[in-house]
Amino acid sequence: MDDLQRIVPSLPGNGLEYRPCEVTLSSGVTDSYVYVVEVESWFRAWGIDPEDDKGKASLSVAEVVTIRESPFRLPPNFANEIYQGNEDGMGYFAFKVVLNDGQELECLTGNAIDLLEWPQGVTPGQVIRVVPHSTKAGPQSIVRSASFSWALYEQI
Repeated sequence: MDDLQRIVPSLPGNGLEYRPCEVTLSSGVTDSYVYVVEVESWFRAWGIDPEDDKGKASLSVAEVVTIRESPFRLPPNFANEIYQGNEDGMGYFAFKVVLNDGQELECLTGNAIDLLEWPQGVTPGQVIRVVPHSTKAGPQSIVRSASFSWALYEQI
């Protein structure tokens, strides 16, 4: 888990640190959409194991062989800017991502915003700024969160 500490966390509040990761499991499967979070802070904030929370997926950190930053994560400085702006409503964020070619992506996510379903040909490295609280587009033009899992680890 030493590699985990090299991943800059996103800070969604409530004392949590989200680390959007790409992990390789002992089965050989690689998953690029995993939030790794310290277990005690998770329970202080959420009070329930992700596997017992309807709608959440989880995986065992004991199965993780390698861990690195997800290549699909929104850069942490932009994610933290959105998190600092607080939710737009109960359990969701609405924001705009501006790309280096001038394109603007309207985003609507739950309260984990780092791992998006990037449109074909778009990468997180193209993001030059974000605009919190700015989505007014219809459902056809909205980028949503990618499917992801939670993995909780114990601080040593």
